[in-house]
Parts: sequence; structure tokens; C-alpha cells
Amino acid sequence: MAFQRSRNNSTETTVPHKRIEDESVIKLIYQFGRNLGKGSFGVVVQATHISTDTTWAIKKLNKEKAGSHAVKMLEREIAILKMVNHEHIIKLEEVYETTKVMAF
Repeated sequence: MAFQRSRNNSTETTVPHKRIEDESVIKLIYQFGRNLGKGSFGVVVQATHISTDTTWAIKKLNKEKAGSHAVKMLEREIAILKMVNHEHIIKLEEVYETTKVMAF
């Protein structure tokens, strides 16, 4: 079976990437629950969107701890996730970024 990716089906432009001043803005949009996982530079937490009551997993990374190389890898991961649109693969809904934290 051949796979061909159409450039017209890219969802990259439809995933909001919001630059915010303070991480507390995210707490006005999501109610955070239990930790789902932890890594060297961040954590994955369960979060419920307050207005829609939809539950998501949010990955929050400390850009300062990660360093410039890891931040570049993170930006690449986000760019790839923005292009993915498949029913059996996680879907990136939105990205929040401050000078210190990236949450998606």
C-alpha cells in the first residue's frame, strides 16, 4: 500500500500556537488533574478544558532546564504533530508558550 501525503491536507495552520506572558493564563482555560508522566524537563498532566469539559493530556516543559538543543527538538516535535491528522494517532489541539514554558 502506497502512502502519499497531500500538502493541501496539512493541519499545521489550524493548530493554535499562542504566546502568552504568564503560565497562569492556562489555568484559566484548563483544570489540571493528576500527573500522567514525568521526564527530565517536564511533566504530562491530565487536564480538563473548563468550558467544554473535555479531558486532555497536556505536556508542559521547562525550556530553561531543557536547553537550546532540546527546545529545537521540541519545536520539531510540535511541527510534526501539527501536520498529523489520523484517527489512530494523537492529535495536537493547541500550543501555549511563554519565555520559560511550552505546553501542548
